[in-house]
Amino acid sequence: MGDDLDILLKGHPGRKRARSRVPGLKVADILTMPSDQQSLVNWLMRHYEAAPQIIANHLKQDVEQVQKSLQALVDQGFLKTIEKNGAVYYRVKLAPKSGRQMPKDVWQVLDSNLQKANVFISYSRPNKEFVQELHSALEATSREVWVDWENIPVAVDWWQEIQLGIELADTFVFVLSPDSVASKVCRQEIEEAIKHNKRLVPVVYQDVDPSQVHPELSRLNWIFLRPQDDFEKGFKGLLEALDQDLEYVRTHTRLLVRALEWDRNGRDNSYLLRGADLERANHYLVQGKKQEPRPTALHHQYVLASTELESSVRDSELEQQRQVLAEQQRWLKLVTAVSVLAVAMGITSWGLLRQSQYAQKAAEQARIRALTQSSQALFLSDQRFEALITATNAGQLFQNLDPEQQTADLRSQVMGALQQTLFWVQERNRLEGHTGTVWQVAFSPDGQKLASVSADGTIRLWGLDGEIL
Repeated sequence: MGDDLDILLKGHPGRKRARSRVPGLKVADILTMPSDQQSLVNWLMRHYEAAPQIIANHLKQDVEQVQKSLQALVDQGFLKTIEKNGAVYYRVKLAPKSGRQMPKDVWQVLDSNLQKANVFISYSRPNKEFVQELHSALEATSREVWVDWENIPVAVDWWQEIQLGIELADTFVFVLSPDSVASKVCRQEIEEAIKHNKRLVPVVYQDVDPSQVHPELSRLNWIFLRPQDDFEKGFKGLLEALDQDLEYVRTHTRLLVRALEWDRNGRDNSYLLRGADLERANHYLVQGKKQEPRPTALHHQYVLASTELESSVRDSELEQQRQVLAEQQRWLKLVTAVSVLAVAMGITSWGLLRQSQYAQKAAEQARIRALTQSSQALFLSDQRFEALITATNAGQLFQNLDPEQQTADLRSQVMGALQQTLFWVQERNRLEGHTGTVWQVAFSPDGQKLASVSADGTIRLWGLDGEIL
């Protein structure tokens, strides 16, 4: 945000606040203002606070006229003044917020590509004015910020909404003050965040006795945003803490929400992870051995259940494909035997011969389909090199078919199996004799060797065991 951020973050020790006669500015108030005041307020809302001369320079207006507009807005209670180094600065005074600002659409939050951590703020009601300023400053950095402005259980679903906000938050910010340390509701919110191993960031608004602070907060580095502190320095430190290791923290959040959904729905298998999602989850668990926040027990249970289901499904699919392949091989042998018998008996019936030829071609197509299905099953069971060989074998048989046998559907199946396994070769580099991407693979005529062509300009020969010859 550059210079705008510098202006946004300005703070000063011992700043004094002017009293106003009305609660503060609401959006509807802006619509009824004269145009010059609208421009002034809109500019101040973006820049947090400024002196009259700075405002006049940016708006290209006469400083005396700006001063009159500022005073009129102060008189109406829409602005407040702050004394800094003998100068008067102006800041928008927002109307007190009410209600519960919590996430409405879980999956919209989880699917967001926003590269900023979202935040849940826990605080005590006497500190509401400070939290409103903190909330506005955080929102100005284009991130989701959730907070309960009521801070009291006024409805049956009160705690469920708070839980959802904490679960979806990448970071749990706790505003430290004597009031919040003594608050039962704040304590309850801390415990909820700890249960889910949320990243905790303590922000000090008022000095507290460290011995009275929750142990999980007292052991962390505190960020000081007291009236006497440098707000700019402290706020920048807060932003750095929020966005540290964001990709890892967001994975923690997303997996937690999905694991909770699975757990709350009787651990139904339909909520488990599959494929690439499961691979990423296992990678997260490995990272979680060394990084904070650590995965919860529920994280581990969810990924383990997903892994077991995926393994079971792959074993079942592989066995099914093996049975299909065995059946197709038996069919091919039968057709071949019938054809040989027909020739041996000197049967010259054109119809019978055509039927025999048709059956043989159908068997060849069925064998290719079985090979592609077998390749996919091998790939899913992590037998990637065997899947590559099987897919290449299917491709070789497809090339030997008569043109009328090379149907679009069959071609699509063969190409799908080949592309899947070739992509794996490019990604995993199992054919380690190449330094570039592997572009093509083919069998030798005897089917005992494999040749690969690479973008590095080399051709390699391999045995069926994957060893270079």
